[in-house]
Amino acid sequence: MIHSELFETEDTEIKLGNERQLHRSSFLIVVNETIKKQLTLRFRYKANMVGEAFGVILQVAIFAAMAGAVTLVGVNNLEGNNVFIFFLASLVLIVFSTVALSAPLNAVIQELHNGTLEYLFSTPISRYAYFIGTAIAEAISKSIFFVPMLIVLILFSGVNLYTGLLILIVCITVIIGLIAFGVLVALMGVMWKQVSAIATLLFTFFEFICGAYFPVTSMPIPFQAVAFALPHTWGYDLIRYYSFQGTWTPIMPIHLEWMMLVVYAVLYIVVSSKLLKVVERRAKKFGLHLI
Repeated sequence: MIHSELFETEDTEIKLGNERQLHRSSFLIVVNETIKKQLTLRFRYKANMVGEAFGVILQVAIFAAMAGAVTLVGVNNLEGNNVFIFFLASLVLIVFSTVALSAPLNAVIQELHNGTLEYLFSTPISRYAYFIGTAIAEAISKSIFFVPMLIVLILFSGVNLYTGLLILIVCITVIIGLIAFGVLVALMGVMWKQVSAIATLLFTFFEFICGAYFPVTSMPIPFQAVAFALPHTWGYDLIRYYSFQGTWTPIMPIHLEWMMLVVYAVLYIVVSSKLLKVVERRAKKFGLHLI
């Protein structure tokens, strides 16, 4: 009797182990297949990419013009070329942060347009893997713009290869946290469908309040409190710290900013995964056509 119970326990553990392995492999399969699908669509419709390229060029031109006309006074007094580095550091992160925030919502809008959203939520695949795959595919396509801008920032600021690598790691860490935040925005799209205007307002607000255009420390205290709860803030500040080769005065000690960046990435991943499960249960109970 004891031996049979031991064998049953071992069999149960083996089954659980196999299920976990299958779940991990299926998660990666969904991510991989979603990346392939999204990249196929992205490169099939080239007019969209041309428009995005002109948009990025226009942003660089605007920031370059502002750098020649603006002097930023505060803890870090900036003028001339330093102002351009300040804005270029923002633009490097804006390219990827926009992707991370908007890609999951765009996926939901696309599924709504195609009439396949309910099918997506009725299949046994991981919806989180689907959203992650979509965001990664968008990031890969946007790297066409990101890589040249990162190279320009490295060359213009005169940082070494190691510091350039740290800037890249900052961008990747911010993206991880923002993809999770983007999933939260996508869930708004699942629940309420027409949320593009709200999402655009949120993204613009995030860029402004997190320090893309002005140092966070120059803003009113209530704005700073909101900014400190968002990962972009620490991303912008770290990139500028490394771009100015340590002459930039950070909001907090650098090791604490890295800690904030990682903590927020983990926090948003946990929160978004929990809320996704709530939406999935609601979808199974009521149907997405009733939401």
